[in-house]
Amino acid sequence: MKRVILSTALLYSTTLWAGFNFGQECSGSGTFSQHIEAYGRDTENAVLVGYIPQGIQGLNVTLKSNKNVDIRLYGELNDKIVHWPNGILNEGDKETKVYKGVNVTYSGYDGTDGKKGHEFIRIDGSTPTSMEMKAFGYQEGDATINYTWSGKDGCTPNNTDSGSGHFTQKIPHENIAIVGDIPKGISNFEVSLKSDKDIDIQLYGEDGTAIIAWPSGILNGSGKQTTTYHGMTIEWSGYAGTGGKNGHEYIKVSGKTTEKITMKVYGFKAGIADVDYSWGEKDIDTTPPVISLNGKGTVVITVGSHYTEDGATAYDEKDGNIAVDISGNVNINRIGLYTVKYTATDHADNKSELIRTVKVTSTLDDDDDRAYQHGIDFVKISPNKYILMWASSGIVPSGSDTNGNWTHDIYYTYIDTNKPQLTPKKIISAPGAQEPLSAAISSNKHIMITMEDSYNAVNGLAQTYGVYDTQMHPINKYQKIVYDGGHSGHTTSVGNNFVVFYSDEWIDGGGVNDLGSGDDVLLKVYDSEGKYLYKKDVAVGDETRDWWPMVAGSSNRALVLWQRFVEDKTHAKLMYKILNINTRHWETHEITLLENLKYYTYDVQYIKALNRFLISGTDKNNKGFLFLLSTTGEVIAQNTSLPPMVREAQPAIWDKGNGEIKVVYPIKEHNLLALTMTASHISVKHEISVSTSWSYGGVDGIFLNENDVYFVALSPTGTNEITVNVGF
Repeated sequence: MKRVILSTALLYSTTLWAGFNFGQECSGSGTFSQHIEAYGRDTENAVLVGYIPQGIQGLNVTLKSNKNVDIRLYGELNDKIVHWPNGILNEGDKETKVYKGVNVTYSGYDGTDGKKGHEFIRIDGSTPTSMEMKAFGYQEGDATINYTWSGKDGCTPNNTDSGSGHFTQKIPHENIAIVGDIPKGISNFEVSLKSDKDIDIQLYGEDGTAIIAWPSGILNGSGKQTTTYHGMTIEWSGYAGTGGKNGHEYIKVSGKTTEKITMKVYGFKAGIADVDYSWGEKDIDTTPPVISLNGKGTVVITVGSHYTEDGATAYDEKDGNIAVDISGNVNINRIGLYTVKYTATDHADNKSELIRTVKVTSTLDDDDDRAYQHGIDFVKISPNKYILMWASSGIVPSGSDTNGNWTHDIYYTYIDTNKPQLTPKKIISAPGAQEPLSAAISSNKHIMITMEDSYNAVNGLAQTYGVYDTQMHPINKYQKIVYDGGHSGHTTSVGNNFVVFYSDEWIDGGGVNDLGSGDDVLLKVYDSEGKYLYKKDVAVGDETRDWWPMVAGSSNRALVLWQRFVEDKTHAKLMYKILNINTRHWETHEITLLENLKYYTYDVQYIKALNRFLISGTDKNNKGFLFLLSTTGEVIAQNTSLPPMVREAQPAIWDKGNGEIKVVYPIKEHNLLALTMTASHISVKHEISVSTSWSYGGVDGIFLNENDVYFVALSPTGTNEITVNVGF
């Protein structure tokens, strides 16, 4: 026999093999099973069910059997209270009579609703004497006895405000067992029941209303449901169970119980259930587990080679070590970028996820120039002084580590235009790779550095940033997060604000070497100290694949420029929009500037002297192009028949002070292109050969004076400096 008592203090469970047990609690309930022998022609041959002490208040006992079994109840001196044919109550139908000053109600021997073997007795008030209950079996069989009581004479309830407990409950086959009563005035009661058998929770109001019951309860469906009953908000998992597991159900009662409610269980199959319950103000666990990857967060392998899954571990403050689920596939036979997701969930359903990125390439990334150095920017801090910043795997770059992972840190140097010289210092150093670098300086001389970052990235990569003054002292120190999961971002200043334009997600397949493409592009706006102001979606949704975001800023507007995937093509579309930073409104809808872009080969600058945006790049036919745009997005001038521009290269620009500028661009393979421009015209001057072959890791340049340009080019062997007299 399994006995369960629910009180204001605890759910109490013990194992007995016969009889009632009213424990130490003032109120409660219980259930047990009893084998009933046939009477064998002896009308006094009844089986003892249990003893009921004097002073038990509000007693209610039900007996259910699929055999014809009768309740018998005896008082002191063997008084026959319920007994056929000699008891005070002895009829076939329900009747109520007085015994020693209290009302005793009996269902009658024909049973509840005429079902023989389904009988009850109820005693109003307190039991006036000790009593004895027996069962008389016309047929041999098993009976389930459920009982509840509302109080005891002289007993003061324990008013514990909160608590929890656990017990196991025996569930009968195709029968109902009482789990327990939840008293009035209990706050935030929760109970969960787990069994490997198909069992259903039931919940009844004080008047017998079926709040939760299949098929006739107020809540009776398969999935999670909620109802308000007599001022109580009651949530049930549904009979299909938590996570679709039959036998795994729960009830939550929000606020205080406004009346006594009774929880029962129906067993479609017999079995044992684990019952956990709690009530009162809870120390709510909202801290998710921490997942730690075994091995690297980014793994690079060559196509056709073996990928070893190193797995991960998870630790939770409350639960200790917990299991980690791993999902995702790596196709070692197809070049691409793959993600493996690690998920851990604690007992409070707090969930953590971590991503490992696996890159399958044609060769190890040491053949990729960007594995050595990637991303470079000049920022001007005074008329003759600049800070140059770049990302590199060392002052003398070492490339990928032994596992094929990139290892970039961020370096800077001051450049005096009277005597340019590189003296690199490291400003950001962290595990993994921080690249490509992008930097900008605001009107009040604050510098933002942003980069794609594998360090501490929950989703494999994150777009991060830091803000510094011109002495490279931190104003808002790295590592600040633009977006965990973001990548490929670039920054610009717009007055005293910064804009970071970044990509989100990755879609396998297509693009350069079938490596795939980004999915969406978005931007965030910050003040000059790096405080987040707002976000704007630029190109988001399932209809298009958009990535490699570039950005340039005027005093109040930002032009965002990106490439859009074209299905089954080896080229992209070049798209742009213009945002008014102050009004937060788009000056343009998205506009297609070029239909046949060579992947990744484009750049955008803001020319303050002309109040124009300047877009450059190369098309799929290896023709260079330039577009001059107004700050509201109109194309003012263009040239689409230029030599091919260098991927990730920026121009040197000189303001002549008469409404005209000089512009010098790196072009393939080791040349410079000299041009002049006005607000409405582009003029090509000449090409100049240089001694350096340009890499696609990044190039940027400045004018040292009206005639001499100074370019710094990143390469697998390190930074290359080129000073050239352009002669125009």
